[in-house]
Amino acid sequence: MEAGDEVRLTGDSLALADNELRKAIQSGADVVAVCDRFITAAIDHVRSLSDASFNIESFNCAVTALLTLEVYKVGRRCNADKRLRLLFPAVDNFMSLAETMPQLDEIDADGHRATILSYLASLIYYNYTLAHEETPDADILPEVYVFLRSIMPHGIIQSPVINVGGEALDPSSPAPILGDIISRTAAMGLYA
Repeated sequence: MEAGDEVRLTGDSLALADNELRKAIQSGADVVAVCDRFITAAIDHVRSLSDASFNIESFNCAVTALLTLEVYKVGRRCNADKRLRLLFPAVDNFMSLAETMPQLDEIDADGHRATILSYLASLIYYNYTLAHEETPDADILPEVYVFLRSIMPHGIIQSPVINVGGEALDPSSPAPILGDIISRTAAMGLYA
């Protein structure tokens, strides 16, 4: 299967899962299994976008999927290790943009990149801590641990709250944080 085919298939699966989740929420049905299918489809699509070198699209998909869960008020129904499987590639793709798009330095006069990295690292730290308690044998945890150890000395992880526009926000309800990430990436011309 070619990369473009996989991107199309995973995108279609994500659209179907989103529709199924929306319908389940509207009908008042139990959404736990549907929420799991949605986040799994989002993880698969983010991975296929990354594999096809669509870093911006992969980043946007990960953040938008996490925000969708918050808008539907089901984010807490998804295991922290699944949220990590969206957050971790998001930060990886975002950091790789600096290498592939040197013009970001010119368009980032307001320091959006550093703020976005701080938000993502802080959300990763929060979810890593939860995942370590919920599913300590999750295969993503060692890789995330190495990442967190590497950035810890830079002081960009905010905990136990994340400061957004002077307001201390709880990372367990990240909708405003994710919304600010989207606003900042849009200001940098990276969100469509």
